[in-house]
Amino acid sequence: SNVYGHIDTYEEEERFNMSNEKMQILKMLEERKISAEEASRLLAACESSGSPRASSSSTSSSTTSSSYHSQQSPNSDSHSKSSAAGFDEFAYDIGKKLETFARDMEPKLQKFAEVVVEKTAVAADKISKNMNEAYQRGSEKAERARTTYSSPSPSPSHSPSANGSRVENNFEISVIAGYNELNLKALNGDISVKGYNGDKITTRVYVEATRAGARIELIKLGNKYQLSYNEDEFRSVSVDALVPERLFNIVRISGENGRSTVSNLQADDIKIDSTNGKIKVSEVYGEKLLVIGLNGDANISNIDVENFEINTANSPVYMEIPEYARYNNYVWKVETSNGVVNMNLPSLPTLGYHLKADTSLGNVNIGLTGLNFTENNRGCAEARSVNFSSAQKQVNIKVETSNDGITIN
Repeated sequence: SNVYGHIDTYEEEERFNMSNEKMQILKMLEERKISAEEASRLLAACESSGSPRASSSSTSSSTTSSSYHSQQSPNSDSHSKSSAAGFDEFAYDIGKKLETFARDMEPKLQKFAEVVVEKTAVAADKISKNMNEAYQRGSEKAERARTTYSSPSPSPSHSPSANGSRVENNFEISVIAGYNELNLKALNGDISVKGYNGDKITTRVYVEATRAGARIELIKLGNKYQLSYNEDEFRSVSVDALVPERLFNIVRISGENGRSTVSNLQADDIKIDSTNGKIKVSEVYGEKLLVIGLNGDANISNIDVENFEINTANSPVYMEIPEYARYNNYVWKVETSNGVVNMNLPSLPTLGYHLKADTSLGNVNIGLTGLNFTENNRGCAEARSVNFSSAQKQVNIKVETSNDGITIN
């Protein structure tokens, strides 16, 4: 009885230790310190081999234990059934733990998903709202500029009021001969710059301010002449200027939401930048002319420029060139998108052309005479004048558009 009493106490202690180990393993699983696969393996080891302490018992204890098991379990089948039942119990326990964990996590994951969707929708709404408001403000400014440009309210003040009325400002400043630069910019209004035979800049500027005391001035800083104002303080600025036709080396003209017209001007470097407005350039001469446009027809006529480039988007380009007189080598590039290109060029014995024309969805038609074509397909063509190498004046022109045609006559 002493032996069996010792064995009973030992087995109870082992079962207690094994139960504690199982609970620790399950706790580690619940705390996600180990995976379900690792927990299964550890618990199976506990069930089949006993606790680590039992495995390290003395030889005599093992013998006594074997004697006990031989009396209590006369065959191995009952032990296998017991082990299988224990593993099934463990699997059921694990399943319940995982179900509890999943139930706890489901509302958290659902809430997380709802928050993500809500934040994304709010951000998208803000972006859409800001874009719509900005577009609306721009449209309103452009509409006010168009409807009031023809009937300005004259005023000698250079500090326009902020009551929404348009005010006329008149400026005049003398230009000293030498190296000079000119910079004129319109905002939500038309800009017209015309050269004349004189030495003064004379401008009429029609403005609509956003606050009282907003100032606009025509100033001279060194050799730079410019119309100076803070764009944030004005809803619209329209410019009508007469400028000396030959006293500027660099000219910068820019417009926004209005027509841009430049004529009778000669300079080394001219740049015209227009957004959401038609562009008209005529009788402009110089070494370099760059025209940048967006969403507005471009009409170029009677220019004689050595290096010319026009780059527009969503705009047709119409060009009428009567002669190439001032230079011997011309390099021109005409590029637009979603717009037709029509060019009428002079055809003289002294001129030699090298033409390249390319359109994505349209036809290329070249009607100049005396050309040898190296390529002449529906949407792409390249040709040289027969006398190009010996021509007194050589003209290189590259034309590109998309979704429309190119015609060169």
